[in-house]
Amino acid sequence: MQADAQGSTKKKQAVVVIASALLALLLALLYIFPRPTGSWPAIFSALGLWPREAPACPTVTFVDVGQGDCTLLRNGEHTVLIDTGTDGYSLLRTLRREGVGQIDALIATHPHADHIGGMDLIMEAFAVGRLYVSDMPPADETDAQCYGRMLEAAAAQKVEISHPKDGGILDIGGIHLEFFAPLPAAPDENERSLFVRAQLGGASVLVTGDAGVDAETALLSRQENMEAAILKVGHHGSSNSSSPAFLRAVAPDYAVISVGVDNAYGHPDAGTLTRLQNAGAAVLRTDVLGTIRFSVLEDGSVQRTVRE
Repeated sequence: MQADAQGSTKKKQAVVVIASALLALLLALLYIFPRPTGSWPAIFSALGLWPREAPACPTVTFVDVGQGDCTLLRNGEHTVLIDTGTDGYSLLRTLRREGVGQIDALIATHPHADHIGGMDLIMEAFAVGRLYVSDMPPADETDAQCYGRMLEAAAAQKVEISHPKDGGILDIGGIHLEFFAPLPAAPDENERSLFVRAQLGGASVLVTGDAGVDAETALLSRQENMEAAILKVGHHGSSNSSSPAFLRAVAPDYAVISVGVDNAYGHPDAGTLTRLQNAGAAVLRTDVLGTIRFSVLEDGSVQRTVRE
């Protein structure tokens, strides 16, 4: 009898372990794969197990991807993702927790691994409307491999590719995008970075990739309107970005630096931080704060939001 009781206990323990493992697997899949349709996702939402719903107001999110860049723009169900950082799996989890269901436009500011390393995985996991990327492949072998995987994923997932032109305009569900490529053939690939100025809900955001002073100066010479409430600081806050003249033209209320903790490059540069502060911008860093979120209020002003 004692042996039977011990056997029964072991069977119950095994059932509990298997059930727990299956539940853990199910929850992991919910975060990794695209959201299915049907009534049962609402059940998980009610239990707090499903990702957040789309925000009620336009939002701008600078996802913490370590030493890399990733900017998420949302207006209702419409989504624009600019750069992906290197680790696509980490970004994928974040996007699922944010409640992203599809990506209307996936944009690469320039083809370096710390900006496009996660592009292939994102296109495999989400329905992507169109990929916007330079048609000039990078010289570095690691960057070139990422660039190749990105194009292969686009082909496999049948994602159409566009090569943004200087002065191009794109409107997606209330998100207005302007593309600027002041130095498309510069010897330095960072200086070829695409500038993306986004307007949503009455607020403007300027994303500059890894552009440095040369690209900034070339853009300023054209006297384009570069004003933006939020500036994604160029090249992770390196010494060769964010010139005083450029900052005067942008006049940002917030300057966001996407940078890795204790990175090997010494980013952000102390001189750049001083220039940003002298320009009157509130400096926010992903290595200090993690993912940084803003909401665009009804009057067009922006407010930093913090989620638990």
